[in-house]
Amino acid sequence: MRGRPPKPTALKLLQGNPGKRLLKALACYCQAYSRPRKAEAVIAKHGMTFKTRNGFVQKRPEVTIAREAMQLMKAFAAEFGLTPAARTRLQVSVDSTSDKDAHAERFFG
Repeated sequence: MRGRPPKPTALKLLQGNPGKRLLKALACYCQAYSRPRKAEAVIAKHGMTFKTRNGFVQKRPEVTIAREAMQLMKAFAAEFGLTPAARTRLQVSVDSTSDKDAHAERFFG
């Protein structure tokens, strides 16, 4: 047998496809981005509070939706390295022969 031994099927199923996990996380970030925008549009139109049937002033649900979505967006931004603090924690391994060098060698000798 050549190369690395195959990964057990059960382990493959548990780990899932890394590309699909990244796409799902990115889709969640996009949803978290759109939610506060929609909620803020409602807040801009109707205000941050409303009066109940009993005459009490209450916070609109959109205020909470916007706040929670912004917190979620911040968490995803940190996960993807989109914040300055998260960028300082990124670790990139540098090979002595990078792909760019190999391509440059191929084309330019």
